Amino acid sequence: MGRTTIAKNRTNGMTDLYARLKDVGFDRRFVQDCVLPDWWSDDMASVPANRAIAELAIARHFGFRVADLRDRSRSLVPPRCGNIRLKRSVRTTEEQVAGTVAIARRAAELVAESAVDLPAFDGPALASAVRAAILRNHAYVDLASLLTYCWSHGIAIMHLVRIPNSSKKIDGLATYCGDRPVIVLASGRNSPPWIAFHLAHELGHIMREHVRKGGDMLVDQDLKKPDKDQQEQEADGYACELLTGESTPGFEVQYGLTGAELAQAALKYGESHRISPGTVVLIYGRSADRFPAAQIALNFLGQEAGAHEQIAGALRRVLPAGDLPETTERFLSGCAGLAG
Repeated sequence: MGRTTIAKNRTNGMTDLYARLKDVGFDRRFVQDCVLPDWWSDDMASVPANRAIAELAIARHFGFRVADLRDRSRSLVPPRCGNIRLKRSVRTTEEQVAGTVAIARRAAELVAESAVDLPAFDGPALASAVRAAILRNHAYVDLASLLTYCWSHGIAIMHLVRIPNSSKKIDGLATYCGDRPVIVLASGRNSPPWIAFHLAHELGHIMREHVRKGGDMLVDQDLKKPDKDQQEQEADGYACELLTGESTPGFEVQYGLTGAELAQAALKYGESHRISPGTVVLIYGRSADRFPAAQIALNFLGQEAGAHEQIAGALRRVLPAGDLPETTERFLSGCAGLAG
């Protein structure tokens, strides 16, 4: 009987903490996989000194006060991430995305402080200038060439492949960590052409100085939704000009193309206009309102997946191999897919 009681008490050592964290957007599995040490077992929390280890790790990454985590009767409030501007959101509130934004903010800080041998950011540039710089070494502007440009110009990029289940998703954010501009992408999409637009859009927020050093973080909740906000329209225009050479790209649409026909037409058009075929496919999908055909065309082009790994691979190359603090490595491995 005594043995059963002890086991029960140990198992419940973290119950209150997980319940209170879930209320503010952080589910138990996320905390276990990305925040707590890999040797952690919840039954260890029956010893106060051990539970303090968990509380300290959670406080460090999520922004809570240790005293609030320690007081089992105290309800937690969503962590503050400084001032944020939530864009392209009709009904979503800051509280509903607080967990995801807190993870993105922490990941951005860790990347900015851990990356080695990065140049200083050399300041805003017009979309036409960035496009011209990329086209000097690449056939067109796509995700891979955008990543190369950003990292070589002091702009850090990462993609959240995992967010807390208890928090709503976002598509991306742009911010500064000290002097370093950082873009955090978070869409569930894994198609390089789609993510190239997301990256170009967030880059537009930086280059148009919608975000500045010491200023607010700008969060885009859903980039599929149209938005009449001036900053969002400017960022969309910047992204389109960077990817295609035109701020409002378009072409004469031939309706009724199959996915295979669209892929072939996109290859031909993209080569003659120096536009990524995947971008051509997405423009067609939007112009003709035929995204199912566009998705099939992306499959034919081999552009339906792989974006997350491209971004993670570029990030791995700027981090010190095997020399990250254990807590940093665990957090980024879980959130940014660096373990692959």
